[in-house]
Amino acid sequence: MSGGDNLFIRAISRGFCFQYQHKEQLMGLMFLVPTKWVIPTKKFTNRLIVYNTNMDQELITNIKTFFRSAELVYQSKDYTSAAMLYFKTLFVALDLIILRKLKKTPQDPAERFRILEKDFPEEYVQLDKYFLIYRSTYSTTIDHNTCEEIKQYVSKTIKEKLGI
Repeated sequence: MSGGDNLFIRAISRGFCFQYQHKEQLMGLMFLVPTKWVIPTKKFTNRLIVYNTNMDQELITNIKTFFRSAELVYQSKDYTSAAMLYFKTLFVALDLIILRKLKKTPQDPAERFRILEKDFPEEYVQLDKYFLIYRSTYSTTIDHNTCEEIKQYVSKTIKEKLGI
């Protein structure tokens, strides 16, 4: 474009939607999607589905990686660290369960608990039952039996709820 062209982008609606114009003519709208600019087209919906599919796959990969790491640490008899990794596996698994049903993931642990309490009461009750153990991993040593219980709970959850 030459220097005389009147092209500009103006923020609308608190910065989440932008319109772009050329010579006083509205050319279109752009929506800010996390880390990406998207110009809405007929494929717009498909792009969001692909994004969720990629996130689904990334969460599955993380679940498998964290669980394998937990197993290696468990075999070395470091039950506190293994328990922490099993819990990390569980939190990612719960995020995947939430993503598949609600098409979003929680932004932090507090939001995860609110979503689970409201939309997944069974998972919430189970997590609430074990959460004190998770918190204790920061200040106390976890014994073999407790770690084994956490391991079984996490294994059962990812197998029954996710088929992994």
